[in-house]
Amino acid sequence: MSEAAQAAVLGAVLREPRRGRQVRTWLRAADFTPGWHREVYTVLVEQGLYAQAPPPGDLASDAAEITAVQVSAVVERLRRRAEERGQFLDGPGWERVHRDVAALADQVPDASRIAAYGQIVARAAVERALGPDGGSAEQSLLSALLAHPAQGAHLRHWLRGEDFADPLLGRMYRELVEDGLYGEPRVVGAAGEDVARVTVTALRTALVTAAQEDGWEPGPGGWPAVTARLAELAAGATDSRADHVVPVGKQVLQLSIQRQVASAGRHLQLDAAVPAGEPAQAPAIATEDLVRAVDELRHRWDQVMGRAPAAVTKAITASQEHRATETAVLASLLQDPGQAVKVKEWLRADDFTVPDHQSLYRLIIARAAAGEPVDAILLAKDARRNGWHGLDEAAIKAVGDSGRPGEAQARGRELLAARINVHVQGAADAVAGSADGPSAAVALGHLRRAAVQASRARASHPPGSDGGALVPRTIRPPQV
Repeated sequence: MSEAAQAAVLGAVLREPRRGRQVRTWLRAADFTPGWHREVYTVLVEQGLYAQAPPPGDLASDAAEITAVQVSAVVERLRRRAEERGQFLDGPGWERVHRDVAALADQVPDASRIAAYGQIVARAAVERALGPDGGSAEQSLLSALLAHPAQGAHLRHWLRGEDFADPLLGRMYRELVEDGLYGEPRVVGAAGEDVARVTVTALRTALVTAAQEDGWEPGPGGWPAVTARLAELAAGATDSRADHVVPVGKQVLQLSIQRQVASAGRHLQLDAAVPAGEPAQAPAIATEDLVRAVDELRHRWDQVMGRAPAAVTKAITASQEHRATETAVLASLLQDPGQAVKVKEWLRADDFTVPDHQSLYRLIIARAAAGEPVDAILLAKDARRNGWHGLDEAAIKAVGDSGRPGEAQARGRELLAARINVHVQGAADAVAGSADGPSAAVALGHLRRAAVQASRARASHPPGSDGGALVPRTIRPPQV
């Protein structure tokens, strides 16, 4: 996708040269790969060739002629740059270059979306700098802040030291950004290559003061480890870029949200496995507090992304395993409707994923609660009355024939556990799966659903039982 976005950026400027103004201040040639895209962006945008194109009304012909002039100018500039470096192509070679550059303008989907294409290119450049797993985000951010401390002003309102997995880096961030070291005169007054050196010195002094006055401890390795880490960060500051600070900060926040979601999810899974009235196996923290913590993270993410907060739950597709469990619950209830009295207290229709299963469960519970007979003929009539035409007598009878009496509670608990696991995994996936950053609102929606289901799951089995099927499953690690 990144290479296609690169081509789209270049094509947009070739087709409509004025579009170069929309990206020239924040998108760099270094963000482009492979090399020839980088070369074209250099001469077209960074060297200002786009600004030399005649306005649309200055040529007698249409915009196609402007594009042709731009393409020829780019190829001529590329020829000169190549010759200056001692690189020479024969005539046919430059003809191929001309065709390739012209193809960029022909293939761009929509020149007006150049900013969106540019954002994809810039985001891919950040991801390449951080590595495939994003694991170096925290270190990259601190290195960039040492070289460009003024960028801390763009982070201080939404990124916190506690978002760092590495406690030492988190403390350094706290001193540098949250406590305002980046704005001190000695740091602000530094210039050029002295900026990183001055900032490192000021940061080490701040850490020493924190140890003396606040009792902060540097952790494993003591002060020699702190000194070595600062030297490592300073070395990384040499090639850092100011415009990468905010994107990398977002990456650090995304990883923090992933960890919080995974932790909250594991707690909910463990909590669901504990019978009502017994102490929880998970750490002593209320489910509401877990969800509230993730909600606060979601708000911070929405703030940095400029999105209005919204809690939603992404639809979940039923697996074959879920379908079989749902069918088993319904079949057992049809065989022994007396079980509905207890099951209805903690199992809800929306715990089922198949619409016809939800409808049939509602009909069974309604009849059982009213003390009315429960059989396929009467349920089919109720279904027709409600407009649920997928539930005819034959379909309901087929479900009932497959069941065993007395299993509704056990299979219902199994179904509820599966739904909790799905919502917890859905939360983890939602944080990692969005192209423009974690969908924290979706994750929060999943966790809220899981929290409600966990509280009902605890009520589904009596004190002294082992939790039955409510055994937490492992959350797949989120991929960045």
